[in-house]
Amino acid sequence: MILDVLELTLTPLIVPMDLVFGLFRSLIRSAGWSIVLLALLMTVLAHPVRAWAQAVETRVRLRMQTVDADIAATTVGMKGEKKFRAIEKIYKAHSYHPIHSVALGTPLFIMLPILLSALFLFGSNSTLDGVAFLAVRDLSLPDGLAWGVNLLPVIMTGITLVDSAIRYRDDRNALIRFLIIALVMFVLVYGFASAIVVFWITCNLVSMISYLVRHPRAALF
Repeated sequence: MILDVLELTLTPLIVPMDLVFGLFRSLIRSAGWSIVLLALLMTVLAHPVRAWAQAVETRVRLRMQTVDADIAATTVGMKGEKKFRAIEKIYKAHSYHPIHSVALGTPLFIMLPILLSALFLFGSNSTLDGVAFLAVRDLSLPDGLAWGVNLLPVIMTGITLVDSAIRYRDDRNALIRFLIIALVMFVLVYGFASAIVVFWITCNLVSMISYLVRHPRAALF
């Protein structure tokens, strides 16, 4: 029931994605590369909004780090109401409220409708039955590339881990949060159709490359 409602809500995005996928497939005669091109197109189209979301996330993260540092320096030895009032004063000085931490997930939330739309689009797409792509024998099924073990989810998770390490190497809390998200996503997508995972891998890879192009020093560990 919930999935039906979600799919209906995402229909304005699913339908044009399906049309573009069909157009790509008719032009290049490859379902796999059409999925890759669709993921590339959707990621590029979402880039301006995601870049804005990334900027918002960065500002909030830096403000949180400043607030945390002030709290640690100011409230040494304080307890109870005195500590609470001191923290409230610091929040006010920085125009900060704990609810602002929600912004730390904004870039992910921007891509979520696209990723979910791909889930509905390729999860039960009968035109992909028995269709191969590179080493994948059937895009409608989990890849099972390594003696029955699905490698595509491993690749997707690896890209996410590297991306997180690059983006959040100076923010331990954010890094831990995204590592947890990556592991949860791995469990969720492990049994998904290969077509879905190929789409998500492409989105993650393009996003990481785009970030490195805009922040070349981030690649220097």
